Amino acid sequence: MIFKFGGQLQPVEIEEWEAERSPAVFVTDARHAEETLARAGIIYENEIRLEKIGFCKIENQQECVAGTLCIPKLLDVLNSRYRMFFFVNRYHIVIVDDEDFSLRLIRRIQRKRMHQGETKERFLYNFIAEFMSRDQEMLVAYERRLLRMEEDVTQEHTEMFQNRLMPIRRELLNLRSYYDEMMDLTKELEENESMRNSVKSAIENKMPSLAECGGFMYLHDTIFDSEKKPYKMAGVIHACCMKKERLVRFGYLTLNSKTDSFLQKGETIRGHEFHYYDSEDNGECAIAKKPVGTRSWECVHAGSDHWWGFAHLSYYSNPKFAEKFAEACRSYKTNKIAKKK
Repeated sequence: MIFKFGGQLQPVEIEEWEAERSPAVFVTDARHAEETLARAGIIYENEIRLEKIGFCKIENQQECVAGTLCIPKLLDVLNSRYRMFFFVNRYHIVIVDDEDFSLRLIRRIQRKRMHQGETKERFLYNFIAEFMSRDQEMLVAYERRLLRMEEDVTQEHTEMFQNRLMPIRRELLNLRSYYDEMMDLTKELEENESMRNSVKSAIENKMPSLAECGGFMYLHDTIFDSEKKPYKMAGVIHACCMKKERLVRFGYLTLNSKTDSFLQKGETIRGHEFHYYDSEDNGECAIAKKPVGTRSWECVHAGSDHWWGFAHLSYYSNPKFAEKFAEACRSYKTNKIAKKK
């Protein structure tokens, strides 16, 4: 099934979604997972076998975040689990579930919540909150059982005490492990989604931005480490950064602007570079030149509200750059306040 994001989660037919291609939640089973992931634009090279899921986890893939959920069933905490995969990319969420548990959760969201899925983050919050909503009742039930056992002990009714206690202890240890996994998973989701989305949203809304070196790398789609493991970034610059075996560029340089930005066309500012990573798209809004020799190269993404590149700038070499950036920030704040009135 497909549910279109919005204040109300609206089920849509495949044909309708194909015509609109709007952001959505896809719920499928393992047998149809591959075609559903392809429809959502998600590449996942590992095998999808729900029976192999043993715990809750999340990991970064090249184009998405992929995770597993292994949720204890309340009536059989030790032996039975709901198992599912979930995938989140820039626009869509795909849930793979061979039972109807995820669909039941979505129906509960539709019945109970006013704000059901305006964004991916809102939907994920609602989804997790729903499958954990009955946990408090379960934990209260455990507390009552332990209180009854405590009363029995105080009245010296200790026969079979250990036999009664051990299953409860095993179940609570099992639940503790599950809650620890969920804490790690939700923390990872928060760190990966909210910050990246807020940075991208701010830039798309023309907030003045200055990104040097690591900040410049963070704006890319993906960073690959030395083992070629991908890490999803903010997705402002549609390119990748890769770890190289040696220093890519090192030392002092002078940047000559080719366009009007925080520098006028033809103005210069000095800086330095020292990095082992390189980008597929270093920009072409400035020319970097070494102080000695003839070596030079194009670099920097720049415009009236941004300057992004590997170079660490020396603002003392051209204070006008910092003044122009501060002026852009003041103008942005003034316009934002005016829009609220």
